[in-house]
Amino acid sequence: MNFITQLKEFHERSFRKLTPNATAIYLHLFMVDNTLAWAEWFEVSDSEIVWATSIKRRESILRALNLLRQHGFLDYKRGGQGKTTSYKIIELSTNNPQPLSNSASDSASDSASDSASDSASDS
Repeated sequence: MNFITQLKEFHERSFRKLTPNATAIYLHLFMVDNTLAWAEWFEVSDSEIVWATSIKRRESILRALNLLRQHGFLDYKRGGQGKTTSYKIIELSTNNPQPLSNSASDSASDSASDSASDSASDS
């Protein structure tokens, strides 16, 4: 992942879409991933996010993370009771302009419904 390209793409794509909390969390996680030489998945504790961003309410952190996921900036897996959350920064190169869909099955079902509606309109 290219640091400058990623940061520029994030700036362009996030304008008027993200809250200040989501931006602060993304930038912290982005810098952590950079120090790890762009690990595919990496772990960061909630307490580190609180310390780095001053966002104290768990609900605010979760809302910001969900917003980042919805817009295709990152993915995460909550660690559960006493376990650390894993994060994945999504590469935003100009070759990857679309945000992630919620799942591969969404794309498959969308394709299937498009084919079905095309067939129906051909009749």
